[in-house]
Amino acid sequence: MIRMELRGVDDLLKKFEAIRGDMYEALAAALIAGGFPILNTAKDLAPYKTGTLMRSLHLLDEKGADITRAQPEGETSPRRMSVEPGVVKRLAKELRTKGIATVLAGTDLDYAAVQEFLYKPYLRPALSQNKQEVKDEIARALKQLVRKVTS
Repeated sequence: MIRMELRGVDDLLKKFEAIRGDMYEALAAALIAGGFPILNTAKDLAPYKTGTLMRSLHLLDEKGADITRAQPEGETSPRRMSVEPGVVKRLAKELRTKGIATVLAGTDLDYAAVQEFLYKPYLRPALSQNKQEVKDEIARALKQLVRKVTS
């Protein structure tokens, strides 16, 4: 007969419990980080006449509220964006309580849908080009959490 024992489970469970809050914040941050490559590619692909469509592309929460921070005065690069303070904690809370959090890449311009669906798609190709990068970002966050628990 072969006997197998698993030791240290209590310690491991205590470590998991200790990082539970970190887990939700890491996943929320990974979700946001995964949105930026999609957003930047969409800006590259967006039709350009005046630049308004490109500048209007932002990360949004599930209610459509902009979660990206406004650029500093005089900043000309539309790709240098950060997230509003408190967004990661808010998304982490949604993950903890609802089991789901949503980050959208988009715009509120009326003519954006016409451009996307009738003339020159920019959001859908941006998503397909960056699917793996989004998955990799979430996997990276999970690996980092596992390393934290097992170290």
